[in-house]
Amino acid sequence: MRWLTLLMVVALVGCSAQDRSPAAVAVPAEAPTATPEPTPTPAPAPVAAPQLENPVISVGSGTIPFVPSLTLRSATVSADVVTNVNQSLGLYLTNLNGYRDSGFDGTGLHLTGAFRDAVIAGLNGSATPGVKRKLALESVRVDRYLVKPWGTPALAEATATIVDRAIDGSAPDQRETGRLRLTGQRLRVDDAWDGTRGTWFNGPARITSERSAAEVKQALVVHLRSESWVAGAPAETYFGSAGETPYQTARAAYLAAFDRTAIASRTFEGVTAVIERYDGFAEIADGLATVGVTGTVVVKDRGGATTRSPFRTRVVVLFGNWTPEVIDEELSAGIWRSAGDRALSLIDVSRA
Repeated sequence: MRWLTLLMVVALVGCSAQDRSPAAVAVPAEAPTATPEPTPTPAPAPVAAPQLENPVISVGSGTIPFVPSLTLRSATVSADVVTNVNQSLGLYLTNLNGYRDSGFDGTGLHLTGAFRDAVIAGLNGSATPGVKRKLALESVRVDRYLVKPWGTPALAEATATIVDRAIDGSAPDQRETGRLRLTGQRLRVDDAWDGTRGTWFNGPARITSERSAAEVKQALVVHLRSESWVAGAPAETYFGSAGETPYQTARAAYLAAFDRTAIASRTFEGVTAVIERYDGFAEIADGLATVGVTGTVVVKDRGGATTRSPFRTRVVVLFGNWTPEVIDEELSAGIWRSAGDRALSLIDVSRA
């Protein structure tokens, strides 16, 4: 049997390819079939939440009915006032030194009008070729200090001696004594006395029609937006920005009384404002603008029904030490939301 098996093996080895049995021929294995990757389903594009748009407001142009009904009053020149004036004059001279050293065109000086022109001309005219100079405050005396009727600092006048020294001592000092005017809560230098003409370079400040219209518009946008909303938009909450006042308290209660569950949206359209009068000061541009406002309130309930109702109101906008803002609103003839207490000492402050 062993030999028979051996002979069979030898016989198979000796056979040609044609003589071999098909069962003895090796069959190559099939290549594996690649499984197609599943095509990912694109995620749905995010749906933007509804956004509340600012109300469109038109402010009438024209001459402002200026009424000089507000008067600045004299106040004690305290040690704090003197310190404030000294610091402001130091900042003023720092800006002048920076202008002269860098050769800027004067925009960085934060000065305006004829006063700005006189300062730049003086700096350019006093330059000494090859000598680097630096201005410094040698002495100051506060001659007058005025505040608004509600106590906010408004204006100071000071006599200052300024020395212009050569840093390396290569040239003699130059001195000049003159009067400067500082305004605002932080008493920034904005004018000087022109001895030749016997008056201030810039003179009394007046608010322009363009500025008053633009800033009344922005104040009304904030005011009306705070009582507007649209369905699905994030809730917006407005808080008093400079302390709690009777007006802010009453205004907050008014806004809280809206039934935002029943009212899907509340917006304004066709809003027109007219500056009826501007109560101001003789010396500075600050004041109170009384503004008449008319338009349409558009209300949509949860069922989709829309109601349009005309509205008319009157507000007071403060132009002071911060962005102009609505500080009172007339509810009916002679009845104001502040109940007569506008608490201007809390509102008329710089918040920088």
